[in-house]
Amino acid sequence: RDISGQMGLRTAPMVIERLRQASGARTDRELASFLNVSAAAISNARKSGRIPPDWLIDTGLRTGRSIDWLVCGTQALPC
Repeated sequence: RDISGQMGLRTAPMVIERLRQASGARTDRELASFLNVSAAAISNARKSGRIPPDWLIDTGLRTGRSIDWLVCGTQALPC
């Protein structure tokens, strides 16, 4: 199975967008407030291409979204 197209779904901006969707945040500031981090932390994660795992775990626990969906954007295929 070719999953090369799925790699784009795992980029930091895409993961941040899914975090925003899961939390109901419309802006990065609202997401930062939801995660209890600074807005600069969101920007730094986007620039560095690394999302702290505790953001994924916290969002998953608080919203009921699967971590697979948060990371990969899909639940059908493992990422």
